[in-house]
Amino acid sequence: MLPPLRSMGRAGFGEVAPLVVLQIPMNSMTGFGSGSAQLGPLTLTVEITSLNNRGLEIICSGTKSWIEMETALQQQVRKRLKRGKLRISVDIHYDEVSDASDEDSDAAAVGALCRRLEKLSQRLDIPFALNTTLLFEILRFIQAKTHTRPLWETVRPLAETALEAALVQLQKMRALEGATLCEDLRARLEKLNEYLAAIRDEAPKSVSHYRKGLLRRLAQAELALDLDDERVLKEIALFADRCDISEEMTRLDSHLKQIKECLTQREPVGRKMEFLLQELQREIHTIGSKASALPITRKVAAFKNELECIREQIQNLE
Repeated sequence: MLPPLRSMGRAGFGEVAPLVVLQIPMNSMTGFGSGSAQLGPLTLTVEITSLNNRGLEIICSGTKSWIEMETALQQQVRKRLKRGKLRISVDIHYDEVSDASDEDSDAAAVGALCRRLEKLSQRLDIPFALNTTLLFEILRFIQAKTHTRPLWETVRPLAETALEAALVQLQKMRALEGATLCEDLRARLEKLNEYLAAIRDEAPKSVSHYRKGLLRRLAQAELALDLDDERVLKEIALFADRCDISEEMTRLDSHLKQIKECLTQREPVGRKMEFLLQELQREIHTIGSKASALPITRKVAAFKNELECIREQIQNLE
């Protein structure tokens, strides 16, 4: 029977570090965490790496010793995280015992196995040479065979303890990176608001610029048409209707406010912000298609460039 589970310093059964969720409005999807727990000679270590992903994907390795382990670890993670591609690595290690009786037993077992290997190599006509590396591998093989694998019910507290400690580290790292992303997004949103304000200031001037340009082209063509001519007024009225971007600016303003509100929410907002960003891209593209005034097209280009930077940042958010 295995002795009671004890702490490894970073985490131990009965001394599980509480899952600390920093007071940060949003989390990144990238991070790393590790934790260990020990039960007698058995030490179980869990490492988690997290990358960007549209949903929550969990890949486990090193869990084949116990069929139930992978399901249990995934359930524990799903209670904490909503998005990300997670790789959970489980390492199980038996501590070496150093008392004299065990050393004598190991020496006898290694010697017997070496003699069997030497005879087998002679029969197969394969060169056989002992070295330190080979002796170490033989010793590990013998010790692994002498260890009795405990039941899953015995190992489960170790796995949960080690995973809890790893999740604490992982979420701290994700929260800290999320705080940095949040500040960057705030600054970029301010730029978008400035560009939108500049577009709003220039929009009323578009019709006046078009009218002057139309009259100039008519004069260059030596067509003496008065400004009050019905055909000129109709052309100007059609242009004014085509280049009206008031609705698009209203929607842009609404979307920008919603994204700014997302920065203060504590639940995962990455997917919502991706949708709002698509709407921003659609509206600013429409403004660019409608507006022909050079000052507006320049601001539209700057707006689109900043949106692309925001899009890349949002890909990292949970």
